[in-house]
Amino acid sequence: MITVRPSSQRFARRSPNQQLFFSFYGARLEEPLATGFGCMKVLNEYWLAPGQSLPDYPHHQRNELLMYVHEGLLTFKDQKGLVGTLSIGEFARLGLVKGRRELPFTVLGPIWAHVFEMGFQVELEPTQLQYDQRRFSMAERSGALKLIAANDAPAALGLSSCAWFYSAVLQRGKHIILELSPEQNAWFHLVQGRANVAGHELRTGDGAGLTQERAFSCTAVTCCELLLAVIG
Repeated sequence: MITVRPSSQRFARRSPNQQLFFSFYGARLEEPLATGFGCMKVLNEYWLAPGQSLPDYPHHQRNELLMYVHEGLLTFKDQKGLVGTLSIGEFARLGLVKGRRELPFTVLGPIWAHVFEMGFQVELEPTQLQYDQRRFSMAERSGALKLIAANDAPAALGLSSCAWFYSAVLQRGKHIILELSPEQNAWFHLVQGRANVAGHELRTGDGAGLTQERAFSCTAVTCCELLLAVIG
C-alpha cells in the first residue's frame, strides 16, 4: 500500500525571507499523517534567506533530529561558545532540550539556504547533548541508496530510534530497489526531479509512505535526488 503526500498538500508558511513546508503537521489532527508516519514525526523543508535563523518550532520532546543542507551554509554556536558550520552535502544529528533544538542555526553567506529536518521518536528523552555531523558527497550517494543514519552503523550517523535513513542521487532511467521485512515500512521524499515509485510518478517536494510492501522500488524519470526513511 502506498500513501502519496503531494507537495501541494503540505502545510506551508511563506514570508519574504522564509518558505517553510511541513509534510506532517500536528495542528491538523483530522489528517491521517498529522502525527507522522510511524516513529518518523517530523519532515520539514526550509528555504531561508541570508541572516535568517532556522525556525524553532516546538518538537515532540522524545524526538531526535536529522538535518540535511541541500544548498547554502549554516552556522551555529555550541554550549561552549565554539562556532561551527554545516554546509552543502552535510548531515547532522542532534537532540532536543525541552522540545527545542540543542543548537541554534543561522544562514551564513550571500545565498539562500535549503534545509531538510527530520525527527524520529525515541523511547527516552536524551539527557545529554548528542550533536554530530558528517559529509556524504554526491559521489557517495550517486546511483545507489547511501546509509546516512542508523543505530549501530559505524559509517553512518547514530540513531537511537528503529529507523534507517538513506539518501540517493539518480541519473535518468536509473532503477533502485531495497527489500523490506514484514515489520518495516518506508517514507520516501523527493528533494528534486521526477521519479516513479510503486507506479506513482512523483515530482519535487512530493512524498510517499509505503506500508506492507515487500520492497521500495524507484525509477528516476529525470535526474533526481531522494531521501528515504525505513522504519521498524
